[in-house]
Amino acid sequence: MEVDMAKPSLAGRRMNIVTERTRRGMSQEALAAALHVHWNSVVSWESGRVMPDGKHLLALSEFFDCDPAYLMERAGDKGA
Repeated sequence: MEVDMAKPSLAGRRMNIVTERTRRGMSQEALAAALHVHWNSVVSWESGRVMPDGKHLLALSEFFDCDPAYLMERAGDKGA
């Protein structure tokens, strides 16, 4: 498998999804229930192991009332 070095890997990066979830005092299970997904999806998104697809990224940004790009940044990065 060839790796595209031009695209940075998200693996191992704690994403701002977890920042917004914890800011609201929500568990991963509660966020999963609100979005009608399995809690394991939330775990994967937050860890950066898997990116949410467009539908779920839009749902997350609407739920948290923020820009989708901000959610995909590493926790601590400044949003636009």
